[in-house]
Amino acid sequence: MTDNGGPFRSFRFEAFIATRPELRHVRTRVRTPGQNGSRERGFGSLKYEKLFLEEIPDALELVRHAED
Repeated sequence: MTDNGGPFRSFRFEAFIATRPELRHVRTRVRTPGQNGSRERGFGSLKYEKLFLEEIPDALELVRHAED
């Protein structure tokens, strides 16, 4: 589920979704941030549990932690 931001309206993103049958692109309605709240909360919890507990010195280390 995405908002209607520019990165999610591109042909490149649509092609990415189309090549993965396990994904389905769902857009939230305009000016309704509450529809995306549970996902934002989930990402916030994930960031706190995985990324904010350790000192991450640089971008490469951040990428490694994010991939884990």
